[in-house]
Amino acid sequence: EAGDAYKNFDKTGTRGFELEYKFVDKKFNLHLNYSFYQVAKNKVNLYEVPGNANSLLGLPQHKLNMYAQLKLKNLSISPSIAWMGKRYSNYMADANDSLLVKEFDPAFNLNLFVRYENLLVKGLTLGAGVYDILDQNPPFLQPYFGGHAPYPGGGREILFKLEYFFGL
Repeated sequence: EAGDAYKNFDKTGTRGFELEYKFVDKKFNLHLNYSFYQVAKNKVNLYEVPGNANSLLGLPQHKLNMYAQLKLKNLSISPSIAWMGKRYSNYMADANDSLLVKEFDPAFNLNLFVRYENLLVKGLTLGAGVYDILDQNPPFLQPYFGGHAPYPGGGREILFKLEYFFGL
């Protein structure tokens, strides 16, 4: 059964864990987290990954994130990394209407943002960033069989930001 309709299904559930580490200092901050899940029970066949009872469609079982910030007087440099393990999608069927499962490789997203405060005058801030530096462009996968191909990710983005803070 596929399509864009809502239906109340039987229960499904996962179990897993998440680890987080934070280091905060005046000049350097670091945030790391890792999460893992596996299916505890799934009674909804639209969510299952054929041949892999531990995974659900569209969702990585492993995910790792890192954010850091280095502050040097008025300048701050903030890199971040997001990694997700392999994911599965079954958005199409073969000639016999059997669902075809496609495995998507792990995705790695590297970002960098640089910010300079009090540029020329107090309160003026200039920032520049690049998101998805490596242009990995991981697609958005449906977490069920809905008949849609994956939606393309945003790809590399470049951002410039100019802010002025009025003293109140």
